[in-house]
Amino acid sequence: MKDKSIALLFLLALSGLFISKPAAVFGQFELEEARQFVIHVYSNGSSTYIFRRIFILVTEDDIALFEQYLSDFEAIKEELLERFITNTRFMINAASSNTSRNMDAINFNVCAYLLQTITGSQGIVEYKFFWIGFASVDNGQIQVGDVFNIMRLFLLERDELNIIYPEGYIVSYVEPDPYNIRNEDRMIIWIGQKSFASGEPTITLTKKTISFFDSLYFGLTISFIALGVSFSAIFYRIRVKKRKQEESRRNLLSILEGESEENKILKLLRESGGYLPQSSITKKLGLSKSKASETLKSMEKKGLIKREKKGREKIVILLEQLNEK
Repeated sequence: MKDKSIALLFLLALSGLFISKPAAVFGQFELEEARQFVIHVYSNGSSTYIFRRIFILVTEDDIALFEQYLSDFEAIKEELLERFITNTRFMINAASSNTSRNMDAINFNVCAYLLQTITGSQGIVEYKFFWIGFASVDNGQIQVGDVFNIMRLFLLERDELNIIYPEGYIVSYVEPDPYNIRNEDRMIIWIGQKSFASGEPTITLTKKTISFFDSLYFGLTISFIALGVSFSAIFYRIRVKKRKQEESRRNLLSILEGESEENKILKLLRESGGYLPQSSITKKLGLSKSKASETLKSMEKKGLIKREKKGREKIVILLEQLNEK
């Protein structure tokens, strides 16, 4: 009897908040409305509880009407938030008493916004809070449902209930049968029209266990990854070494290419013992005869070399070599 009284009081307390239509929005118009309940359950048993009133805005008049509500929303937001907090705390205290589990509600928020979707425009009024102790946690299992002993849910034709469960868990039991379970999103979905019995929906979430084959697969995967990383590191070092060698070769060539013709000739003479035929210098340095003759003449004037004619050939002699002798 006590539970029924609490449930009735709770429904009466929320009727003005979650069921009635905002006068500022509706006025003389009638907007289509859907409701969405989203409960995001965490591994410690807490949850984020979201209730959305979704108004379907079909015509330009509908959009203008909701935009007018949005312009007036800030003036009534504090009042809506205060009522929301009061009614929610009443619900939390009743659920805590009924389940003998410590609960609390924090991070309350009320907001309204216009949403453009691929199917059209929607006006959203959203109530949100964080529920500490929403579900019971024991031996790697999360049990959801005992709070619904006092807050029986019902979905109208356009309504939807989404329960999102934490990563690393699977749904091992759920009652009543949901409309859909989207494992990729970890979401259990019910769509109205539907009236839940006391204590429903009931959900058991079990922590995933890793089988021997999963462990083996995981171990092999890690081994192959490590092996791949090792080979990549070796190839990388080889590539770096080759790149450095190539850079050194290019630098040497650039240095040689950047030397003056005179320096090249001096270097060539030193490497050849201090003298060379002029024709050999021309050939080895890839110079034209006129360029070689012009450069050697300039060097001769500077006292770097001297040239002596022997037969039909001129011999270029490095003077520093003669001075050393």
